[in-house]
Amino acid sequence: ERMLVIVREDSLPAVRAIFERWDLHSDVIGRVTDDGRVRVLDGAEIVADVPAGFYTDKCPTYTNVGRESPAIIAARTRSVDEIADLQTDAIEGALLRLLASPNICSRQPIVRTYDHTIMSNTVLGPHAGDAAVVRIKGTRKGLALKTDCNPRYVYLDPFLGGQHAVAEAARNLSCVGAEPLALTNCLNFGSPEKPAGYFQLEQAVRGMALAAERLGTPVVSGNVSLYNESGDETILPTPTVGMVGLLDDISQRVGLIATPNQKLALIGSVTATLGGSEYLAQLSGATFWQPPALDLELEVRVQAFVRSQIRAGVIAAAHDTSEGGLLVAVCEMLFENRVGATLAIDELLVANGGRLDRTLFGEAAARIVVAVAPAHCTRLERSAREQDVPLFWLGVVHGSDVHVGELAHVNIARARTAWANGLAR
Repeated sequence: ERMLVIVREDSLPAVRAIFERWDLHSDVIGRVTDDGRVRVLDGAEIVADVPAGFYTDKCPTYTNVGRESPAIIAARTRSVDEIADLQTDAIEGALLRLLASPNICSRQPIVRTYDHTIMSNTVLGPHAGDAAVVRIKGTRKGLALKTDCNPRYVYLDPFLGGQHAVAEAARNLSCVGAEPLALTNCLNFGSPEKPAGYFQLEQAVRGMALAAERLGTPVVSGNVSLYNESGDETILPTPTVGMVGLLDDISQRVGLIATPNQKLALIGSVTATLGGSEYLAQLSGATFWQPPALDLELEVRVQAFVRSQIRAGVIAAAHDTSEGGLLVAVCEMLFENRVGATLAIDELLVANGGRLDRTLFGEAAARIVVAVAPAHCTRLERSAREQDVPLFWLGVVHGSDVHVGELAHVNIARARTAWANGLAR
């Protein structure tokens, strides 16, 4: 566990002081020169003297040719229209199944194993918000941290899936009020020596680079884990993104927990898709159709809007709609206080082609569910118009059941039990 750091010479004492504060060893091992050569010295003796270009553009290189797997092309073009729409009497069953699924259910059996309050710096911990938030002692500032990736999206469309990994990590930071700063990554793939594996790696990296540039989150580090295969089987391509964000005033952070009488609004896209969704995987046991589209310009506006409204004290809670879709996200906001909600979905149903499954459990980027006190609703609407961000009022938090219009009623205690016991089962 070591790193190479390039430091301005006048900053060396300050950098060394930081290392010493954390009981870390550091040594100056070299200096940057302007003569285009790399020299290695043993005492006063030069033991190597090589043109720097030998290590960069003049070294032996090779570039593989990527070719997408025909099986994945077939999966992406397989239509969800072959799946019958969800019936109203099956809404609760589908919701409970999703809440209990390994990708969505509570991580409490895992997080309770580790000390996430170490040194009393954690102010927003597991299940409290879309990202962890820790204070920077001695200041009003805080850091938000999050890791993200949806391997199914990357499998179906590596270029688009790579963008999603970056955008979702940033979105989760924005949901707690933090400005996304930079990212690291771990690129987990199969063999890049195979055309299909190289295609996934190449396209995912291109997608991540595009999203990172548009979102202003430079890639400051990363690593790779390749050749993850057994026999003819390879893992789903998983370019995991870890991102850090900054809160200038940690008292302005918000979590995802809604309270009674707050209004719920959907910020961003009202349309969703079943392609690559958790719902489709649970229903059919397969990953197919096109993953959600991603409008990076809308993503930037939605995230900036949510951050600004959190800082202004308008938004009291925020939660992105990722795996499981809209109804799952709303339920997750209600679990902590064991409250219900009444949702109005008629217009959403129309926007999603009349399909109930797509409306309630379809997935999408560039959208966030927020909870707002009634007194702030007008202000939120006005700001959304000014910042050209779509806003749709979902309903109100109250009672102990989730009323999906007149279509279904779900008891929040029963839903929470399914979610809380998913891993244990």
